[in-house]
Amino acid sequence: MRDGIRAILEQSGEFEVVGEAETGVDAVTTYCRVNPDVLLMEIALPQMNGIDAAREILGRSPDAKVVILSINDDENTVLAAFRCGVRAFLRKEESATDLLEALRAVCKGGLYWSARISDLLLIRLQRGDFSLKDNAASLRQLSRRELQILRLLAKGHSTREVAAALELEVAAVRTCRRILMKKLKLGNVADLARFAFATGLTTVRLPEIYSNSHRDDFVKPMPAATPRRFSPP
Repeated sequence: MRDGIRAILEQSGEFEVVGEAETGVDAVTTYCRVNPDVLLMEIALPQMNGIDAAREILGRSPDAKVVILSINDDENTVLAAFRCGVRAFLRKEESATDLLEALRAVCKGGLYWSARISDLLLIRLQRGDFSLKDNAASLRQLSRRELQILRLLAKGHSTREVAAALELEVAAVRTCRRILMKKLKLGNVADLARFAFATGLTTVRLPEIYSNSHRDDFVKPMPAATPRRFSPP
């Protein structure tokens, strides 16, 4: 997907990729170093998810322009992004045209929400409900160990990394993962991560461990005199 986004930006002739980051923590440090006009970031990142990274960046640079990409547009995720100050929220399957429109709008100081996202926010506004759903009852049924494992899995740690961090057998972590999905009625690790995020379990500053192939793109509008074709660094 990263190569596809880079190609879209290159072919548009309007934006230049000036930096990339592998993890949420890298996104924060790279943003502070590069100071791009726009940060295009996905939610599912290791070490620190995209919403937490956006919150950290906006805490340091309130004028930062953050655009979120996500495969998930449930109400809690959208509301959390909205409340932390991101300027645009798009689903990953939306078109190149939508992505470029979002980047243009954000560069001009505006906001961009897809039709579906706008509908979700409007419905919540009409209900006067801008609170995140309470999942306390679901959390109360989990043991301390299950909460530890859930939190680490949601941060992007592999099963082996979780086992090493908690000094457990890999098989024990796998068993706990299955129990978590059964208790919470969730289908996979991605669903566990979304649940953990919605309940605040993954709101952290500086997690430890690992790396991943996910990247965030830092983009700048191309100056008017720049040729329409270019090779981003």
